[in-house]
Amino acid sequence: MTSFAPDAALREGSPCMMFLPRLTHPLLVALAVMGAALSVQTAAATQHLVAAGDDWSKLKEKLKPGDEIILMPGNHKGARFDDLAGEPGKPIVIRSPDPKTVSRIDADDVGIYLVRPRWVRIQNIFIVDARRAGIIIAGDAKQRSSNISIVNVYVAKSGDLAEKAGIRIEFADHVAFADCRVEAWHRAGIHVHASTDVALVGVQLLGGPLTDDVYGVAIDGGSSSVILERCRFGREIGTAVAIGLSDTDTPPAPPTPAATPGSASGPVDPSAPVYLAEAVTVERSIVDHVKTFIAFGSCANVLVRANTVVEPQTAYALFEPPAGYAQITGSSFLANLMQWTPGSLKRFSFAGGGVDPKGLSVETNLWSSAELPLAKSLLGDFVGTVKSEQVLNVDPKLDGYQRPMNDAAKIFGHTSP
Repeated sequence: MTSFAPDAALREGSPCMMFLPRLTHPLLVALAVMGAALSVQTAAATQHLVAAGDDWSKLKEKLKPGDEIILMPGNHKGARFDDLAGEPGKPIVIRSPDPKTVSRIDADDVGIYLVRPRWVRIQNIFIVDARRAGIIIAGDAKQRSSNISIVNVYVAKSGDLAEKAGIRIEFADHVAFADCRVEAWHRAGIHVHASTDVALVGVQLLGGPLTDDVYGVAIDGGSSSVILERCRFGREIGTAVAIGLSDTDTPPAPPTPAATPGSASGPVDPSAPVYLAEAVTVERSIVDHVKTFIAFGSCANVLVRANTVVEPQTAYALFEPPAGYAQITGSSFLANLMQWTPGSLKRFSFAGGGVDPKGLSVETNLWSSAELPLAKSLLGDFVGTVKSEQVLNVDPKLDGYQRPMNDAAKIFGHTSP
């Protein structure tokens, strides 16, 4: 990842170096193709140079497919654009002038606010002090956002108003994050709401001592086909990944299946279950010193596989869905590696009242601590349908990069085959 130059205060107390992933998800391949297209744009494309302090939202009427908004050195204001539309091979790009540096936005409200955008790329941007969110990509049920890439973007110290997020994506399709970092937010570092085909690869999330940092990534609102691959979650986060939890204190009545965000058009069985999240994969990520690794609510076909979780208080939790939404089903938790010092893990797992946990299959995972196996009875049950015996007697001998050196542990965690 390109080296950011955040304030020294933002770097203070960071627990460890973040690692760089290989970008393997199909959306990221498409993202790379979009980036390559930038070098072959036609001569008709225009670079719009924005000086620090200028109102660059006024560029809206001048922008055409293939154009670039280049934020020159200095501190910039936030900007909003409605219906920004690039084309395949000709995205509209918002970036810094030099790929080796980032441009800074000191946001009062929202750093970059795009309403119903299509074919847009945001790259090499640092957004700080946004009161609502660093970036909002907002479609709606009638006109969704689509084909958005967010690359090498750093959002820090987002505020506690409205969205309470570092980055919020809603009613959007085909969204790719690569090599981004979100630090110190309130409700969710990245909030994926009512969106489909979303890839987060190489994303780093690190909580802060002065913010709530409730969720690292929250996925809800009927979102589907979401993948988190080779991400990293650091300290101060309540729950690293929340899948299918309600996104409000008083959730609305569930939509009919035909109106569910992302559902296919045509006849739909009105009795079909409605989920807040479907087809989510979380794999090959590192989670370090969070309260809970993963929380399941109303979700279907979730795969949580081959992650390394260090010093959690709870490994996974299940919560009752809001009225009208279906219980967890068709989901699996397997090949994960959990390690903790004696006393730090409070329970293996948790199920709230009203939860039917049978829809979560618990396959073989590695649980390692000096307090095992003696403390097993104190840490409770493995909630869900346990299909395989859990491994409790193998020390993975993690190195400084959280890689197991013990051959018996190498089939578990973020470096597993």
